[in-house]
Amino acid sequence: SEKNYDIEPERTLAVCYRGTDKFLDTGLASPEEFLIKIKELNERYAGHRILVQTDQRQFLDLCYKELTDVVHIEELPVTSTKKPMHRIVARRDKVLWMKKLLAAIFLLSKCGFIVNHSGNVARWICLYRNHAGDTIQYLKPKNVSYDSQVADYWLT
Repeated sequence: SEKNYDIEPERTLAVCYRGTDKFLDTGLASPEEFLIKIKELNERYAGHRILVQTDQRQFLDLCYKELTDVVHIEELPVTSTKKPMHRIVARRDKVLWMKKLLAAIFLLSKCGFIVNHSGNVARWICLYRNHAGDTIQYLKPKNVSYDSQVADYWLT
């Protein structure tokens, strides 16, 4: 909850990075590419706290190493593998895990600005937000030809 993490949503830069098996569905930004965008936005929105929701331990560790005033949703597990959470979380724990993920999605949707991946969780964040304003999303669909001039797949 906002109180647990001392979050003021309007003064929070939310980051949602999916790094396990999402590469099977779409092109992924590397953790370093995400970090570049987060740093750019962190300069523009000075004084904002950074709330990270991810399934990847490597990305979370990088955020804590490279950024300041970072908090993550501790109730949600992370992994260092490519195995998706729905295959890691024990069957008996899946309902509780999904409730926690839904609460995290709702919290991220309330934040002042969002750096998003392209997937179902990203869609739900924007649906709960009722718009996609003040978001930036990495979108590089698989099996789509792009002009060689396209170097940046970030959508604002």
